Amino acid sequence: MVEASFTHIVMVLSFLRNTMVVQQTPPNAVLISLALFLTAFVMTPPATSPAETPLRSLVPAFMTRELRRAFKIGFLLFMQSHMVVTVGADVDG
Repeated sequence: MVEASFTHIVMVLSFLRNTMVVQQTPPNAVLISLALFLTAFVMTPPATSPAETPLRSLVPAFMTRELRRAFKIGFLLFMQSHMVVTVGADVDG
């Protein structure tokens, strides 16, 4: 898995270098070292485990459900008002 991410990062950096039309401005050694650093940064586990996460930072399930319901109601009201305006404009026109 680490080898795959390292390879992908090296390819993206080389594509970026070729896209900017600078053939050898950052040397390959710089690209490889930057790719190694980014691979180590991306592949390390997070600093805190999920058990150490405070409960107040987690969104309760009922809040998500109510937000979803409010979004649906607002979207339906918007569509209803938009349909009334559109139908009224077609009849008058």
